[in-house]
Amino acid sequence: KSCDVRICIHKNPQSEHHDMLLFQRKKNYYAPHKHKYCGDTYHVIQGELACFLFDEKGEITYFCTVKKNDIFKTPKQVYHVTIPITDVVYHESKSGPFNAKTNSIFPRWAPKLKTDKKKFQKKLLKILNA
Repeated sequence: KSCDVRICIHKNPQSEHHDMLLFQRKKNYYAPHKHKYCGDTYHVIQGELACFLFDEKGEITYFCTVKKNDIFKTPKQVYHVTIPITDVVYHESKSGPFNAKTNSIFPRWAPKLKTDKKKFQKKLLKILNA
């Protein structure tokens, strides 16, 4: 199955700080995005997570693999994407509050179709493993 689990440990979407535990399945697709006011911090508890940063045109500026006990922080106003290399459990923290309409900004260059999303993700994983 491809279900993910997100457990929010903060009180509510208006909380000043958000802490979440996430379980994500291997190779599920998550769209590139950025946040206007904050970055994300990922602390991997189990598994491996690939992280990519992009410039405004969609060119990769940085990538890494985050493994058990590693921490990675995305800067605010920088497009980023995560790809679970294995099933992964991690702690995500960021500044709040959360507004579903404005929290994430998605780039025009991000793939829209399912087949394009799979090609995009496959290309990123190939770069990671080169």
